[in-house]
Formats: sequence, structure tokens, C-alpha cells
Amino acid sequence: MFFVTNIDFERSKKGVLIEINEAATMSYLKYVFLLSVLVCCSTLKAQNEKWFEIEKECSYINAQIEKGEFLLNELKINSNRLALRDEEYAQYWEKYFYMYDHKIAVNPSAFLKAIIIKTERQGTIHYKEYMYNNDGQCIYFNEVKQNSKNAVNERLRIYIQNGQPVRWFKNDADVTYDTEKPEKLTLTILQTAQKLKEKFIKQLD
Repeated sequence: MFFVTNIDFERSKKGVLIEINEAATMSYLKYVFLLSVLVCCSTLKAQNEKWFEIEKECSYINAQIEKGEFLLNELKINSNRLALRDEEYAQYWEKYFYMYDHKIAVNPSAFLKAIIIKTERQGTIHYKEYMYNNDGQCIYFNEVKQNSKNAVNERLRIYIQNGQPVRWFKNDADVTYDTEKPEKLTLTILQTAQKLKEKFIKQLD
């Protein structure tokens, strides 16, 4: 015959309570983990959808540029590609691609769609590209640095929506979800894009 003392009973109660608490804690941690996974997946999906929209608009702009469908203003320094004072060849040019809204009969508004800036020195080429939506916001930035043999040494691409980076690539590697956040760089890009847009508007006055 076995006798259960009060002490044994109290110990058993405590053991059951501990097991219940541990099980509840594990269930809660699983819930938190699953919730964080769902939130992360939802965020990634939203970012990918935004990126797809911007990429689609940029592809359209590029196609129109290749077809020669946009008006073009161009500034070129050292067009003859001669050596400058330092006896090294150098050339700089800016291209502004734009269109007019012909729905407005009087003084139609000009839509700046893209700006391409190229600095070429003996042995190196520095290329920058800005693209704009119809609201005048910069939505894409592309920067390429390469040597004279057209081998790309560095490349940076940033997709932007409402002033915030949506997705970015370094040397074609997606670094969107890494710890590196390009908010400061994006702000600098947007400030430069705005100055270039203001420069373009002055050209039309």
C-alpha cells in the first residue's frame, strides 16, 4: 500500500504547473515565430510588388529611349574628344529625355523621363542614370564604373518609391534584405535628381 503525503502531493502539483508553464511558453514562442515569419513574408511580397511596378515603368522608358520616342536635350563638353590641359583625354555629357503632355492645349507641361550623365576619362568611364515617373519623382538610379575595356568594376542600382528605397543591388547582387540600409545614399540621390530636374526646367524657359 502506498501513501501520498501532503508534501508529495504539493510537489506533484508544482511539477504539473511547471510542465504546463513550459508548454504554454513553447506555444507562445511558436506563435511569435510564426507571426514574425508571416509578417516578413508579407513585407517581402509588398516590396517585390513595388519593385515590379517600378521595373515595368523603367523598362517602358528604356524602350522609348531606344526607339527615339522622347525629345532629347544634350550637353556635351569636349565633343571632339581631344586631350585637355593634363594631356589626358576627357569628355562629359548630360542627356535629358522628356515629353510633353499634349492634353493641355496652352503651355503643355514637360515630363522629364530620364537623365543620363557620363564622365569619360582616359581609361575609365563613370555612368549615372536617373529615371522619373509622370509625377516628377525619381524612381530609379543606376551607377556604373568601368574601365576602357568596358569591363564593369562597380555597379549600383536603387529602386525608389515615395522617396524610400524599395530594392537595391550592388554588382547585380540583391542586397535589399541585408543589414545595409541605403537611406542616406537614397536621400543624396534624390537631392541630386531634384537639382538636375530644376536645371532641366531652366533649359526650357
